[in-house]
Amino acid sequence: MSSTAEQKRAWRGPAILTFGFRPFFLAAAVWATLSMVLWVSMLTGVLTLPTVFDPVSWHAHEFLFVYLSAVVGGFLLTAVPNWSGRLPVVGWPLAVLVGFWMVGRVAVACSEGCSPLGVAIIDLSGLMVLWGYLAREIVLGRNWKKLVVLAILSVLILGNGIFHWEAAHGIYTASGVGLRVGLAAGIMMIALIGGRAVQDATGPELPCVPCAANGSKEPFAVLRALALRLEFVFPALIGVTSRKVIWLFLERFRLRFVPVLHRLQGRLAARG
Repeated sequence: MSSTAEQKRAWRGPAILTFGFRPFFLAAAVWATLSMVLWVSMLTGVLTLPTVFDPVSWHAHEFLFVYLSAVVGGFLLTAVPNWSGRLPVVGWPLAVLVGFWMVGRVAVACSEGCSPLGVAIIDLSGLMVLWGYLAREIVLGRNWKKLVVLAILSVLILGNGIFHWEAAHGIYTASGVGLRVGLAAGIMMIALIGGRAVQDATGPELPCVPCAANGSKEPFAVLRALALRLEFVFPALIGVTSRKVIWLFLERFRLRFVPVLHRLQGRLAARG
């Protein structure tokens, strides 16, 4: 089997398709700028998109489920080969993944008068393909600790699906459950991956976050983020008291927060 470097050298097409982060990060940046221009035009009445979403709901959907999915997709397509020890997606298969993402943008923007189920399937197809790729690589690479990332991605897909379901039933999606579930998934992803990346980058400078007896931090990082977001996702069902109960339960296992970034900032300030 060829190595990752050999596979990339063998690709004779555009260089942007040699790493997963290249097309997806570029697409995320371009779409963040373009969607802002479109949204302001919609609010001011200069432009009207033929979409079933009102301007606020469209803006919320495109920045949470679309921009975030591009960033997450670019990161995972780059990181998963390191996790699994297998070859990355390069070339035209990578272009197909980006194509799924782009087609979803057109489907949502032109969803007025179309089948809600069809629009939802097209919009979710990119994330579902990414989910399938991630699941295959984790299983074949037997890196079971990364299943938690797959679980969070599943929550993001679920939130997007609920968002479309609410729109099809006339619910104001900008304040619906789907948006809250998607936001919770995004926060959990940042808490898990971002926290690990900061620890890996600052390991020599900062002490490790206290962890469970088995040395595993990742599942508890997700529980932490989940405990913080439960009240936000279901504010009518879960109150402050329930959140504090969950908090105290986690503290019982000495899973204290360590504000890594704040401590790093303090060290840099002291040196300066």
